[in-house]
Amino acid sequence: MLYMANTYFEAVDIKTFLKLNTEALEVFERVGNKQSSAVIYGNLGEAYAMEKDYKQAMRFFRLADKMFREIGVKRGYSVSTKNMGDVFKELGLFDSAEF
Repeated sequence: MLYMANTYFEAVDIKTFLKLNTEALEVFERVGNKQSSAVIYGNLGEAYAMEKDYKQAMRFFRLADKMFREIGVKRGYSVSTKNMGDVFKELGLFDSAEF
């Protein structure tokens, strides 16, 4: 399901991408797979950022960041922190990008 979702993202079919990722997230949360859930949060953030819905993008990037930190995946939280910085940059909120 996740691989199918990525295909839709590359094809810029955001609606289908969001639907498939949301379905995958429900499965990962149900089985307690925090790392995959965090990846999905990041994917959702990317999709919303692409759509310029920065409020939703930040919501999902923060969820990904929090979960990656909880489970100690440094690469994950470094990517989510970078993604949040990209949103702040897009919005011209350079002071907000401090960590």
